[in-house]
Amino acid sequence: MATDDDDGAGECSDCPLCCNALDATDRHFRPCRCGYQICAWCWHQLMELAAKDDGKGKCPACRTPYDESTIRFEPPDPEELERSAAKKKKTKSRISSGGGPGGGGDDDGGGGASENT
Repeated sequence: MATDDDDGAGECSDCPLCCNALDATDRHFRPCRCGYQICAWCWHQLMELAAKDDGKGKCPACRTPYDESTIRFEPPDPEELERSAAKKKKTKSRISSGGGPGGGGDDDGGGGASENT
């Protein structure tokens, strides 16, 4: 889901597997030749799960086994990293102050388990 303050100029801003926002380094990480983009965390999870079964991790889009020699990563420029870090910090502070996504989450003032008394 793209937003107006994306740094990606029309690229996907969320990982299609975990639905977390792609940070500056994730947007420059292409683990498969088909160009399907996932975050580095999800890629590592796929690789670890495959290794446990003595297999090779496969691209969720084209099902081609990942080949570590063809992974493309172009380091983002330092300014993009700074913008990404500032955006992440701003989002984190907004969420911790109760103004984050979903209108504050589970904090409805109900007290949780104490309602059963």
